[in-house]
Formats: sequence, structure tokens, C-alpha cells
Amino acid sequence: MPRSQRTQPLLPADLVKKIMSDEIMSDFQSSVFTQMEHEDRLAMRNWEKPRSPDSFVQDPSIGWMPEMNRTPLHLAAYDGDVLAVYERIGVGATADKPDSSGITPICLAISHLALVSSPNVVGFTSNGSLKSTSALKREASRLKCVIRILVEQHVVLDRFTQGQPLINLLCRSAAWDTITLFLEHGATPPGNLLPLFPAPADRARFTSLVKSHSAKSRPPRKCPCWSGKIVSECHGKEARPYPLDYVCVCGSGKTYKKCCFSRKHYVLEKWDPTVQRIMHDYDNSHLPVTALVQAVKEREEVLAKAAGIQLEDVAFTRQALRPDQVKILREAALRGVGVLDPAFAYAVERVDFVPRPQSRKGSRHLSESRQRRWNTLVDEYIEKQGDNRSKYEIERAAKIGTWNGALIRTCEGPDCNTVEGTGNVTLQICSKCKISVYCTRICQKAAWKMHKTECTKDGQREQSLPSQDIIARRLDNLNEDLLERFEDLFAASQPAFEFASAVNRFNEEIASRRH
Repeated sequence: MPRSQRTQPLLPADLVKKIMSDEIMSDFQSSVFTQMEHEDRLAMRNWEKPRSPDSFVQDPSIGWMPEMNRTPLHLAAYDGDVLAVYERIGVGATADKPDSSGITPICLAISHLALVSSPNVVGFTSNGSLKSTSALKREASRLKCVIRILVEQHVVLDRFTQGQPLINLLCRSAAWDTITLFLEHGATPPGNLLPLFPAPADRARFTSLVKSHSAKSRPPRKCPCWSGKIVSECHGKEARPYPLDYVCVCGSGKTYKKCCFSRKHYVLEKWDPTVQRIMHDYDNSHLPVTALVQAVKEREEVLAKAAGIQLEDVAFTRQALRPDQVKILREAALRGVGVLDPAFAYAVERVDFVPRPQSRKGSRHLSESRQRRWNTLVDEYIEKQGDNRSKYEIERAAKIGTWNGALIRTCEGPDCNTVEGTGNVTLQICSKCKISVYCTRICQKAAWKMHKTECTKDGQREQSLPSQDIIARRLDNLNEDLLERFEDLFAASQPAFEFASAVNRFNEEIASRRH
């Protein structure tokens, strides 16, 4: 694939431009522009089954065998591939990931730096010719950049490699800028390192550096979005929009600007302190229970604020809905109002999502992917489960269409029960919304008075299956139960509190957040 057709690195364009224009890159081709990285990038930006940024790599040509459990970040750090290190950490790679021997990416970068900094080293280019002294200096500079990136991501500095502490190797290499960085970030020199510096001036310089940094705390971690800000002032402070020119998280391979963003499905990113990485949250409408949990959280926050009570007082609602969200939804639906169709229930217990009818503004790629997975399971049910119904009846009850509503639809004309797939019936879609379907223009005209109130509106969705309606009713019941529990709590804690006014304020607040 030509480079122009490959996805761009998941990095700020100005950062890429700055790095690529640096003299240290003059004889180096970053892996971020290769076909392999393009394919890996698409695999990591796939909402259905994303590849881990910490997946293992192997390269027998440099002695990296499968059992070593090294990651792409290990390889990028060893190569001094500055852009690849930036991108890998940005997409969530563990900056301090040890291999099977406990060697982390910074260990490899420092070992390589010590090698190319040696006055007796002889380096070779990819075509077998000797590297010039200036080329080795550029390589050392790239490795120092990599080390800085890793240090500023708060990797552990007091590690050993080649039987020596990392700072010892830096001292032997006389890498003063990197030595200073290590000491600024709290590295502890083991024992007396002065013999590593032949010149008295160097020994005095090192002693002064150690003394000046000994009592200082480690600088805050830089945000891996590469804005230049620290985490607590960037993605750790609040959620931020996913960059428009990055490949879309839904897995389509298009840029976010030309994919989900153009359909008004917005992606936010926020620092997750639990996993120590930036996480993005795709549109919650694909997972109804996630949307429910988010609504619960918003409801808690607004109602608690209106009532003047602490969130801790109502935390039980969050605790009840937090574990395994999809599992909770399945169980709630199976126990809830009505009974799910057996083919639908068979599929819902074998996937990690619950299909819900979408508008046509969502990710077509994601919806089609889920349609294929779901309908394959329905076909499996038809083949194996011995259901006495006809194949058509089961498909009508359980299969989903492109936009995750009913695959086999019914005419939406008033009092019309015409179903597609019977005889020669082919339903026609409304030319405006592309969602509502009719068997004839007569039915469409008869339905227009009602249909025009929702045609092309944000809340319009595909026709649903009966089982999807059951789940929707169950979610409504959960919301009603939640409000009742709040009302009881507030009545007990604040008799004078007017619950109705709080609900009104809640609705106003949520509406304002969504505009």
C-alpha cells in the first residue's frame, strides 16, 4: 500500500513535523510510516476486538525470540525510534513493561546508548557499510530522546541491566543531560560512582548534581497525549475530545473526522489512574447498560447537589450497577418484564454487547460488525437447538439488521401488518430519514402526519425486535426504581426537600450537558 494511503501516526501533527525536521532523523526511517505499523494501528483502533499495545513481538535477526515476551515499545526503545515510542505510549503501551527477564524498554535504550557512545564501537548501516562518527552521534541523540520520554512517564529508574545500575551506564557514557534528568526524577546513585569519571572536573560536576537534586520530589508525569502539559492539568483533569485527524476508534480505518464525528458520535478521552493510560469512551448507545450507568452517575451528581447531600450518601446506587455491566443487563432482561425470544437469548449470552436499534448517524462499520457476529449466532441456534419454528420465524424474531434493529421489518403504515420477506414484498424506505419503511406510497402518505414529528430527528431509531423492547422496558423500570430510592433517601434526610423540583433541575442539567 502506498504511504499516502496508510493511516497517519496517532500523534499530534506538529509533534511529528518537529521530530521529522530534526537533524537527528536525517538518516533514520521511523517504523510509524511502515505498512506493518499501519496494520497494527488499525488493529489497535478496533472497538470490537482491539489489539493490545503491549502485544509481543519477535525478531530472530537480532536475537529476540518469542519466549522473551518483548513488546513493540521494547523494540522502538532499542532502535531509538522516537516517533514509535511516542505513539506506543500514547495508545496505551505500558512504559515500564518488563520482558520475561525483567528488562524494560528504558534498559534497552540505555544499553544501546552506552554501546554507541563507546569510543571503540563500530556501527554498520542496513546495507552493510560502516556508520560515520556523525551517524553514531545522531543515533545516540535519538536514544537520549527516547530515554527522556520514558523517564517523564515515570518508569522505574533504579533498575539493573548488564549487571549494572542504569545510572552507572549513563555515567560511563558521560551522557550529562540524561544523568541530570535521572537525578531530577529521583534516581539514587548506588555507592560511590566518582571512579567512573576520570576527569576531576567531571567528578565535581557529578557531586554537585547529586547534591542539588537529593531533596527534591519527582516532577509530575507528562500527559501521553503529548500536549506538553502534565497529566493532572490535561487528561487527568477532565475528558477531552478525541483528535479529529486520528484514525477512528470504531475500526472503520477512516479518520475520526470523516467517520463517527461526522455522524455526531463523539469520542472523549480521559486519563484512567487505575490502568495508568488515556482511555477513550466510544458512544455509549452501543452498550445500553453503559449508557444507563452513565445516566445513573449523572442523576446521582445532580440530584445530590440539588438536595445538598454528599455523594457518599447515595453511593449504593453506583455500587449496585458497577460490576460487569453487560452481565447485569442480560440478567436484568432475563428476569425482567416479558420473556426474551430463545434465539435472541442464545445470542445475547454469547456476545459482549446487547444490540439496540441505532440511528444512521452511528458507526456503520461497528454496527455491521455486530450484525455479522449476532446473526451468525442466530444461524447457529437455528442449526443446533431444534426449535420447531421455521427458519423465517426465528430470523424475524431474533436477527438484526445493519443498524442493529429488526432485520425483517413491518410496514409502518397505520393498521398495516405487511412484513417484508413474505411473497414478493419489498418495503421502501422514507427518502428523508432512510429509516422508516412502507409497503406502498398509500401507507407512507397515511403515516406522514405522525412520522413527520420524528423524521430525521436525533431520537429516531430503526424498528426494534420484541426482545429489544423487553430490555428497553426493563431499563425504564430500573430508572424508575432509582428515582424512587432517591426520593425515599431525600425524604428521610431532608423532609423539606422538594423532590419534583430536583428532578426538574436534573432534567435541565442533563439537557444542557448534551447540547
